[in-house]
Formats: sequence, structure tokens, C-alpha cells
Amino acid sequence: MSPTSPEISGSVRIGHGCKFGSGVRIVATGHALIEIGNRCHLKSGAILNAYGGHIRVMDRVTIGEYCVVYGHGGIEIGHGTAIAPHVVITAQEHILDSDFPIRFSGETTAGIRIGANCLLSARSIVLDGVELGNRCVIGAGSVVTRSMPAGFVCFGVPCRPIKLIERNFNYGWPDD
Repeated sequence: MSPTSPEISGSVRIGHGCKFGSGVRIVATGHALIEIGNRCHLKSGAILNAYGGHIRVMDRVTIGEYCVVYGHGGIEIGHGTAIAPHVVITAQEHILDSDFPIRFSGETTAGIRIGANCLLSARSIVLDGVELGNRCVIGAGSVVTRSMPAGFVCFGVPCRPIKLIERNFNYGWPDD
């Protein structure tokens, strides 16, 4: 671990060579589990809270300043993914078709899967039930309400695929 240690509670596994900024909170109480791979970087103010679910962060992931990751329904973040500051990822959604007050009507917890080598730009929001394909880029301020295909630049409110990312044969893909 880095000289700045995160505030940890519950069942948390942290890989080798991880770095943490000041004020990082990692919470996995009850039956929850949070796993963080090797050489990950969680920047200042990032919060990971499993809320009874699980969060799995693969190797070499960067989570930017003041990001919030709520793992009610389970979240997996693929290797090499970069998450910019102030991103919110929440694997739960309130049920709205009930006579009860919304706060007490229950939640869905379908989960979220973010592929390898993705980029989630600043202030984007990823909602429950979404899958992002490998090498998917989410534009700043986007609200992702449905799954996005691999290898696309996607943005908007609601987020939608805009452009296929062309392969640069001078550099290849990171996993070649």
C-alpha cells in the first residue's frame, strides 16, 4: 500500500502496488466484498461502498478524485480502465411502480460490468444493469442508462454510441 492508507471497513482484499490518495473510503460490511487488483490507483476522496453486494476492480485501474462506486447489485471494472474525477457508478435503482413512497418501495440490483481498457470521463454516471464493452469511451457528463458496445465513443444524456474507435496500426491495441 502507499503511504496514504485508505479508511477500510469490512471484507476488503487489496492487491500489490496499489496507491491511495487522501480521504479514500472502502466499505464492505456484512456479507459484502470488495476486491482491488494489483497496481490500482484510487485518488483523493474516492468512495467504494459495496452495500451488501460486491465490487471487483481488476489490475491497473485508476479511479479518479471524488468518484463514488456503490456495489449493491455487484460491479466489475475491467483491467486497465481509467475513471475520471466525480464519476458515479451505482448498481441499484429504486422501484417506481409501487403505491409505497419511493424511498420504501424497494430496489433493483442487476449489477454493472465495465470492460477492460475503458475510459469513463469526468462527471459521467453509470446506472444499474449496464454493461460497457472493452475499449468503450464514455464522454464527460454522460448518463449511461443502457449497455454500450465495445470499441465505441459514447456520450449524451441518455448516453448513446456515436463513433467506432478506429484501430491505429502504428500502436495496436494495448492487449496485442
